[in-house]
Amino acid sequence: MKNATIILAILGILLSGGYSKSSVYSGLMANDIYDLEVSELEFLNEYKGSADNWAANLISLQKKGEDNHKRQLVFKYIGEGTKPYGDIKYSYDTTAGSGRGTTSANKNAEDVYFVGYIISNGSIPQADSSVSFRVEWNGQTEEFDLKVR
Repeated sequence: MKNATIILAILGILLSGGYSKSSVYSGLMANDIYDLEVSELEFLNEYKGSADNWAANLISLQKKGEDNHKRQLVFKYIGEGTKPYGDIKYSYDTTAGSGRGTTSANKNAEDVYFVGYIISNGSIPQADSSVSFRVEWNGQTEEFDLKVR
């Protein structure tokens, strides 16, 4: 009976996931942020990527019948080391332009950062392109590409 309890406990831990490649994006997806119905969208592109310490998603969407599209950068700390503190600098480059900024480290448990929100009728990042993302925090730097997946 004791062995069965241990096996069930281990199985529960394994099934809960932790930070697998699929869960690093929880809280970062368009459907986590916006109340969307697929039928009301002209397009929705999510450029996702992750590295050892950060996961990011650049969301580009336009609703049917609207002239403007929205673009939102969302990223979160997924590292196991010291959580970010102080200022966090970020930058991204797309085929439709670039953005950069500084934000303060969150005090919340999820460490999700919502930045770079724009509404525009200008150019849109191409769906088959990648986005270069860079983040600086606690004297460290991480760079990786975001791609539509």
